[in-house]
Amino acid sequence: MINNFAETVEIVFALSYGTLSVELLLTYLLPRVWKRGEQRGKIRRREFGSYIVLIVTLFGIYFVDIFFTYFSFYSGLGELPFLLVYLGVILALVGIGFRLWAILTLGKFFSPVVTLLENHRVVDSGPYAYVRHPAYGGAIIILTGVAIASRSIFAIVLSITASLLVYSRRAKLEEKLLTQELGEEYISYMNRVKKRFIPGIV
Repeated sequence: MINNFAETVEIVFALSYGTLSVELLLTYLLPRVWKRGEQRGKIRRREFGSYIVLIVTLFGIYFVDIFFTYFSFYSGLGELPFLLVYLGVILALVGIGFRLWAILTLGKFFSPVVTLLENHRVVDSGPYAYVRHPAYGGAIIILTGVAIASRSIFAIVLSITASLLVYSRRAKLEEKLLTQELGEEYISYMNRVKKRFIPGIV
């Protein structure tokens, strides 16, 4: 029992630091490569407020996962079977893959901050043919995977709720800006692609 708990803690810590490292690579280093490799166009609009809220929420979610890993084990409340650790790891890896696919598809138009470029256009290929915000969907899957690996029902519920709330807020802001800038082109895209984050789910 203690060995399982120790392994759970190690995996949750590894997933937390690992996914944060991957996030740094995907959201900061890749855009810098694109900036050097091809002309992105001048920035027309940029919004930082939602990004600050997002970062604070992400760190909060990871803290909650680690806290409830300990809480559920020592209190016996909401503790889930050890096998869920492996499911959580698999889900987190799937989320990383989905997010990477989305970022690579978006290419030069991707930015960690909500940004509109001078030559902005609708991207509807790859994962964007199925959901409007697959990069956010990938992040939600990652956070859900880490929460499941914590083996605490409280961490799972709070992580899913918080990630959906913060990414929904950010998606609405992004859609508002894109609708204002791209008009009918983006409205038509939203009418074709109904789901925001995960195909067939949400």
